[in-house]
Amino acid sequence: MTRELEDRLVAALRWGAVTIRAADPGRPPWRQDGTAVVQPFDKLLVEAALLALLARRAIGPHPAVTDLVGAITDCRESLDRTYEIVRWRPYLWTSAGAVWVFLDRLSAGDPVKRGLLRELWNAPVVEPRERVPYRLLDQAWTRMIARGRPDSRISSAGLRSTTSLWNLDGALLMSRNDLYAITHAAMYLTDFGNAGRVPAAPGWIGALAAARLLLGDFDLAGELAVTDVLTRGAPEAGTLAAAAALSTVFDRLGFVPAPTFRAQDHAAAEDPSAYLFFHSYHSTFVYGLLCAVLITSGAHGSALARLMTSGVPEPELPEEWHGGRAGVTGLGAQIVHTCESWEGIAAARGGEPDLLRTVVDAYLLDAASRQDTPGVLALLGMRDVAGSSVVDGAARRLLTVRARLGGASWTFA
Repeated sequence: MTRELEDRLVAALRWGAVTIRAADPGRPPWRQDGTAVVQPFDKLLVEAALLALLARRAIGPHPAVTDLVGAITDCRESLDRTYEIVRWRPYLWTSAGAVWVFLDRLSAGDPVKRGLLRELWNAPVVEPRERVPYRLLDQAWTRMIARGRPDSRISSAGLRSTTSLWNLDGALLMSRNDLYAITHAAMYLTDFGNAGRVPAAPGWIGALAAARLLLGDFDLAGELAVTDVLTRGAPEAGTLAAAAALSTVFDRLGFVPAPTFRAQDHAAAEDPSAYLFFHSYHSTFVYGLLCAVLITSGAHGSALARLMTSGVPEPELPEEWHGGRAGVTGLGAQIVHTCESWEGIAAARGGEPDLLRTVVDAYLLDAASRQDTPGVLALLGMRDVAGSSVVDGAARRLLTVRARLGGASWTFA
């Protein structure tokens, strides 16, 4: 399966090179608010350089890696602009300026500027902004890459304990930003699979991946699948569903659309190609990252990799994974709609995960995020059929607190 994963990673790399060469950094959507310091095109180059760096770890100096790096370094005006941003705001060298760090590790880009930046990379920089924990880990990991040696914050138990990843029992009420914090913490703490795995409370990552898949959020579903690889030996059922679905989408389209992609907006866009690239590049890079992490971490023989690389005929994709949004009436029928969709895709790719409990958890997470108390109660009533889970237990505890704060004295069993 290593070869099949490499093929998918190479396809994501080539798609990234095409995206960069097709983009016009001076026009929307790649340039938006003219007053913003960091523009969307700057972020594209950072993420592309990161993918190139991780791909080289996974597959070596493959021509597709070289081509993507070439596409990035050809953007001299944009790279020079980022360099000037760092000159004025030195603390941004670990974020917008990280493109130079990654290029340096790839021995690419202006060698004079890279040499001058090393002084900054090796010196303390005053930080004018307060950072949340996973951003501190982001900075620590970037410093580690730039300096070629460990950073003390990566191994800080105190810092780890404050991250969303170490507090998964609160995931029932996490925002989308909190979920991104989970995925990024896992990536930085493990050096994207290059330094082994980190522990995480079981039962949550797969359910969260399924909940994002339920909503068509392929971006976060992919990042959570990466997180499951970085935190567990065997992937959870929700991760298997997400990986099978993402590969099906990628094999069909050649890219993975972001949750912001809208077919009607794409059709009506002044430049449909720019719209497609802008609303697909990050999710497609995440898919490539998942392939790279599976190869780097030695998990390329796992059930997850098998579901991603199967070449058998694919089933039709539904318009909506969520039965309610697909117009299916009745909660039970909605869950059946989703279960059949995911099981059909997984079976077509050579897997048969038991997804009922995972699908119920996905709906439960969605209902809790919308504060849909009747929906939560109805889903909790399915425990006798679907079995128990950490998500189910967290929802019951939440309703117990809610009842007590409302003056009731009972406990939701």
